[in-house]
Amino acid sequence: MRFQSGQGVDEGRHVIGEDGLVYVKQGGSLQTANLTKAEEARVKAMIAIRDISKAVVDVQVNNGSDEELEKLQADLNKNYREFVQSQWSVKYTYK
Repeated sequence: MRFQSGQGVDEGRHVIGEDGLVYVKQGGSLQTANLTKAEEARVKAMIAIRDISKAVVDVQVNNGSDEELEKLQADLNKNYREFVQSQWSVKYTYK
C-alpha cells in the first residue's frame, strides 16, 4: 500500500510513499525514515508482511471467499519465507 499523504496513517507507523521511499508518521505528517539501503529493504519487507497479514484478517472477519483467502495466505507465506531467508543469510553466514 502506497501513501501520498499522512491521512489514515497512525502516528509512528511506517509506510511506503508514492515515490517508493519509506516514511514514518511523526507529529501528524509523514517524514522520511532516513534508513540505510539495508534497513530500507528490511522495513519494506516487514511492511509487506504487515499489510498482507492485515488483509488476511480482513477477509476472515468479513467472510471473504475461500479463493481470496487462499491467495492472500499464499502471498503472506511467500513474503514471510523470503524475509526470513534474507535475514538468516545476513545474520548467520558461516565461514
